[in-house]
Amino acid sequence: MATRSIAAVIVALTLTACSSGAATTEAGDPVVDEWATIVASHHGDWRESVTDTDFFCADSDAVDTCAAAYQSGGEAAGALGKDLTAAQEGGEVPAEIATLVADTEAAAAGYSAAYEAWAATGCANPLSSHCGPDEALAMFEAQGELTRQLDAWKPHLPG
Repeated sequence: MATRSIAAVIVALTLTACSSGAATTEAGDPVVDEWATIVASHHGDWRESVTDTDFFCADSDAVDTCAAAYQSGGEAAGALGKDLTAAQEGGEVPAEIATLVADTEAAAAGYSAAYEAWAATGCANPLSSHCGPDEALAMFEAQGELTRQLDAWKPHLPG
C-alpha cells in the first residue's frame, strides 16, 4: 500500500466523519444530559487529536508529531471508554440513548485497540507503507468511526 493511499484514506475518513448526518433525539432530559456531559468532557481532546493528525500527518517532516497525535487520540479514546464503562456501573443508561452509549463505548474501545496494535508494530510513521500498513489502516478507520459516534452526540451536547 502506498503512502498516498493511506493519506487518501485519512482525508476520506475525515471528510466522511465530518459530513455524516446523525440521528437526533430530544435534548434536555437531566439523565441524558449527565451522559452527554461525560462525552463532552472528552470531545475536545478527541477533536484536537483528529485535527492534529489531519494537519501533522500530511507533512512527511512531522512524523513524530503525527505519531504523538495518534497516541493522544488513543489516550482520549481510552479515557472516554473508561468513563462510559464506570458510568454504566453507577447507573442505568436511559433507553433513548442506550444504543448511542453502547456504540460510542465500542468505537472508543475499537480506536484504543487499533492504536495499540499499530503502536505494537514499532512503527513511528502511520503513513509508512513499509511498516504496519494494515494496522495503520485499521487505526484510521477506527478514528473515523469514533468521530462519527461523537458527532451523533451533537444534539445532546451543550452549545
